[in-house]
Amino acid sequence: MKKILTYVLASLCLAFSVSSCWEDEVVPAGPGRHQVNDLVAVAGDEEVTLTWSLPEGWDATDFIIIYNDENSNKVTLNVGNVKTYTITGLKNDVLYNFSVQAVYGKLISGQMTASATPKTTRIAVRDLAAEAGNGRTSLSWTKPSDTLIDYTLTYYKDGDEASAKTVTIPANATSYEVTGLENDFNYVFVLVANYEKGASDKATVKALPSSATVFFLSQETAALNQPITFSFNTKDFPTATDITWSFPDGTVLKGAEVSSGISSTGVQKVQLAAKVDGVQKNWTVEVTIREYVVNYTDFGSNGAGFKSNVPVFSPDHKTVYSLTYNTNATLFAWDVVTGELKWKYEMTGQKGYNSATVNPVTGDIYFGTTTAGNFCCLNPDGTLKWKFTGAGSMQSASPTTNADGSVVYILDNPGNAFAINASTGTQIWKVAMGKQGGGILVNGDEILFGMNTGGRATLVWVNASDGTDIATLSQTTGMTEMSGFAVSADKKYAYYSNKGGYISKVDLVERKLVVDALSIASADVYEPCVSPNGDVFIGSKNSHAYCLDGDLKDVKWTLSIPDLAEGTNNGFNYSHPCVDTDGNFYISSGQIQCWNFILYPNGSTKESWQYGSSSTDRVMAGTNLCDGVYYVPMFNSGNAASAFIGKYVGGTRYDGHGTDLCGNCIVK
Repeated sequence: MKKILTYVLASLCLAFSVSSCWEDEVVPAGPGRHQVNDLVAVAGDEEVTLTWSLPEGWDATDFIIIYNDENSNKVTLNVGNVKTYTITGLKNDVLYNFSVQAVYGKLISGQMTASATPKTTRIAVRDLAAEAGNGRTSLSWTKPSDTLIDYTLTYYKDGDEASAKTVTIPANATSYEVTGLENDFNYVFVLVANYEKGASDKATVKALPSSATVFFLSQETAALNQPITFSFNTKDFPTATDITWSFPDGTVLKGAEVSSGISSTGVQKVQLAAKVDGVQKNWTVEVTIREYVVNYTDFGSNGAGFKSNVPVFSPDHKTVYSLTYNTNATLFAWDVVTGELKWKYEMTGQKGYNSATVNPVTGDIYFGTTTAGNFCCLNPDGTLKWKFTGAGSMQSASPTTNADGSVVYILDNPGNAFAINASTGTQIWKVAMGKQGGGILVNGDEILFGMNTGGRATLVWVNASDGTDIATLSQTTGMTEMSGFAVSADKKYAYYSNKGGYISKVDLVERKLVVDALSIASADVYEPCVSPNGDVFIGSKNSHAYCLDGDLKDVKWTLSIPDLAEGTNNGFNYSHPCVDTDGNFYISSGQIQCWNFILYPNGSTKESWQYGSSSTDRVMAGTNLCDGVYYVPMFNSGNAASAFIGKYVGGTRYDGHGTDLCGNCIVK
């Protein structure tokens, strides 16, 4: 009796409402009800198309599709005897899980499932630009897609949207000039691309028509307190007087050219006033202020943290690069003007273990991984230029070029030194040293390799042209891996770290040790930096940093991380501090918590701060200072890259760091 009743209910479901009856009938496939094969879900714009098949000889009377909408409400569709079906009205960027069941008269098969995420095909204009003129504004952009129908342009005086005018622009246009505008008023221009499925997101730009350009900005977007130069166009307005710039915080600066940072985020308005031909004129200058120069957290699977890596820069300082560490070593490139990611280059399944280096002439970028035969040169746009396959693991010293950028020098983990043609990637010479690299220093016609093995450091000088031996020095302690050199202001001495908490000093002219190994810490120390007054600053894995005089005779002062138990390990792990032209030192803490310090030459704290949670965000890499911006790469408690932040702090970097801003260690 129960079986007969089930058949009756099933028949009623087919006759009236599948959505109300089949949704709980999840039955394994069996004799007489073969489930569907080859279910595929293809995402579209606000839709997903499902296709499936049945084995030859099987013919269902109906198919049922079940999914949850974006509000988690179950939706059940009775689609008839079809093998493909498009579900519309979905929400883009939402993951949908679909199941399909075959109906055979009174029987229903088991489920087959597939997933898809609809994505918009209504691509917006990304690079809308405006150039204002006398009573006009010229707009330009790049066509976002070949599938667009046309564009809609809306424009109006800023603050008077009710007066908006609308223009339809053909699909093949990439520019448009708006005329008949009133000078000395800001206008807002909004451009959308229209598609078969509707309009794209808006692209918005502002412009100020004028009989001449009234003012110039060094940049239209900046970070908190990062100076922007504001310049009045005195060439086209030679009679202008009483020029003033009024900032949001109440500051008023006078003059044709002023420079100021802004201490509030968002779109900020600076009021410009001047008398032109005796008539008072006023203009509004808009700039966009963000919290940090760079604030990137979207790493996904690209690397487990940053280790022994120092951020480096393009020759024009407009791009900063950083290399992640474990699993999928990835070189990231950020635009320091906009703060946006420019590109990334991933080495899937490989590990990065030192810093990238940038050619100071061409801007090419060099880096390697711990997988043999993977030392790469990338073009400045992030494409591969060449790959050198002759070296072993690059868990070793960071590469460096010579001064004219024609040769790249590397020292691999097995201890082989190479000179490589920077343009072609071909080997010039190879010398077997048999020791892991700690640092490479280019000194004109000589190359100094610092190495570590068997608990002893070895310094080897070779001729830059052919790699032939010049001199060799050995000492009692081994050079710390991936640590590098720092050079005195007179270019005569180099400082470097040794395993176990020792620091050394070598005479580069006479090629002799001045200080063999001075013990300063209870754990490894890393790359030092030298201040303008000759002091040497260095961080240790024992959670302390030390300032010494240039003769290495005296520890002048010590930095400890606040609220940290004495003897705690990994505080300044793989640290690479830097120093500015005023002698202030910059350093970030390691696997304890992300403390960042700017220290006066006497060791007192000028500024300190923490990023994020003290228990999660940490540093196990180098930091760097460029154009007043302090860059810090961080990882979290799961050892994954968590953030790369560039904060404007002021200060001009002094090259007492072993490497220059491009990452090269060049004396001359």
